[in-house]
Amino acid sequence: MRTIAVSSPRRLTTGHHITGYAGISAKRHIHRCEDSLWHDHDFFETVIILRGSAWHKTRLSRKRIHKGTVIFINRGEPHCYAPDSEIEIINILCTVSCARRTVNLVKHPGISKLFLPQFCALGRGGVMQINMRADDALILLDIGRRFIRPSGCDQAVQAACFIELTAHSANVLMNKSKIVPTQHTFDERIITITDFINNTYMNEINLKTIADAVCLHPSSLSRLFNSKTGYNLVEYINEVRIKNACRIMKHEKKNIAQVACLCGYNNLSLFNRVFKRLCSVTPREFSKRIQIEESPVSHA
Repeated sequence: MRTIAVSSPRRLTTGHHITGYAGISAKRHIHRCEDSLWHDHDFFETVIILRGSAWHKTRLSRKRIHKGTVIFINRGEPHCYAPDSEIEIINILCTVSCARRTVNLVKHPGISKLFLPQFCALGRGGVMQINMRADDALILLDIGRRFIRPSGCDQAVQAACFIELTAHSANVLMNKSKIVPTQHTFDERIITITDFINNTYMNEINLKTIADAVCLHPSSLSRLFNSKTGYNLVEYINEVRIKNACRIMKHEKKNIAQVACLCGYNNLSLFNRVFKRLCSVTPREFSKRIQIEESPVSHA
């Protein structure tokens, strides 16, 4: 097999793109007619082509991609695009833990083909490309657009979309029914749940208050959220609260006790423990870091 000459690729690291428990981030990009830079990642990348056509180059191959193509790219695989004019893509980045969680949730025989064994192990390199037929591509594009609608910005929603995308791609690889298995289809109630939490995180909320808001039994709510997103619901609530705590500390002059209260924590010790676990620093250390970054000396 012919090896393509590759200039030193730019390394993109997880910390630049992905934060949070879900370990996933999705964005829309447009690549113009000039070649994009060779690059690789320390995370998994999945690409959905929304429109246009191009060459997708890796170390060992150069393949045509077009509207309705999905590409799964392993960590450490240098690659670039050479569009005919321009291509519009959905670029989905996920951590090793997110990929493993998805594989465990999507129990499908096609998974072993879709995620090559090294994708969820310690190995690096490897690409799986699927050029879908028209009817399969319509489902793919519908899933892709869910990633980038306003509600798709939430990590739990993106995780649910990624599970559906993985199940559909595995189906296509195994030449199975073109319908995504019901247990892996996107459930609009996930958006209702995440919207409710993001709008009421400052209040005292628990499984029952959320379940009442979406007309589900608390145990059914937990199972639904976990099966569709891979998230533990309590962990998601904590993540939303701490994300907003960081925002408040950056933009408002509040002391730590006030921030905790504004984010739904009546117990300061609990707030400190959760903050340290999710951010790897204490609220006080985070606050000092902000002060240093904003000081005139740091910008000199």
